[in-house]
Amino acid sequence: ADFSKVSLVNAVLAGFKFMGDKIGLGIWFVKLMGIAYSLITLVALMLWGSSLAAGVFSEAPEGTFPEWLTKKDDKNGILKNALIFQTILAFLFIALTTFGGKAAGELYYRVYDMSTMALIIPYFCLGISYIAFRRKGHKSPFQIHKSNRLSICAGVIVVVMTLIALIFAGYNFSKPLAGQLSTIKLYYGGLIMFMLIGVAIKFFSGKKKK
Repeated sequence: ADFSKVSLVNAVLAGFKFMGDKIGLGIWFVKLMGIAYSLITLVALMLWGSSLAAGVFSEAPEGTFPEWLTKKDDKNGILKNALIFQTILAFLFIALTTFGGKAAGELYYRVYDMSTMALIIPYFCLGISYIAFRRKGHKSPFQIHKSNRLSICAGVIVVVMTLIALIFAGYNFSKPLAGQLSTIKLYYGGLIMFMLIGVAIKFFSGKKKK
C-alpha cells in the first residue's frame, strides 16, 4: 500500500485497506466496514437524538416548554414532536454552515464554543445535590457504597473536578492574561449568557404556570 498519500481524512480507510490486504479480502473489507460503521452511526444518532430530546424536554419542570414539545406518543412514549423540532433545528444549522458562507460558519462555531462551558455546570450541581442528600440521610434504591462518608467524599471529588475543569477550560495559566481576554470573554461570557437565558425561561414559565 502507498502510505505517502495517507492523510487525516483517509487514514481510517487506508488502515482498513491495509487490514483487508493482510486477510485476503482487499477492498471488500473496506466496503464491509463502511456499511458496518454507517449502521452503527445511524443507530448511535437515533439513540443520542431520543435521549437528548428526553433529557431536555421531558425532564424539564412542567411549564418550562410548550405542551406540544413535551407531549409523548401514546403508543411507545417517544417525544415525537420534540424529535421533529430537534431534527428541523439540526438541518437548519447544517444548511447555515454549508450555504451561509464563512461568516455564518464562524458564527456557528462561536456559539458552539460559548455553549461548551455550560456542559460542566450540571455535574457541579449534581455533585453538590448528592452531598446534601447523603448528609440528610436520603438514600437511593441502588447504592455503590452504603457508607455516607465515602459517598460524600465521592461527591466532593466530583465537585472539585468540575471546578477545576471550569477554571482550566477557559484560562491557561501558562500564558499571559492579556493574550487570553478574548477567549475568557467567549467562554465565561457565553456561560453567563446561557445561564441568564435559562433563568429567564424558568421565570416566565413559572409565571405563566401560576
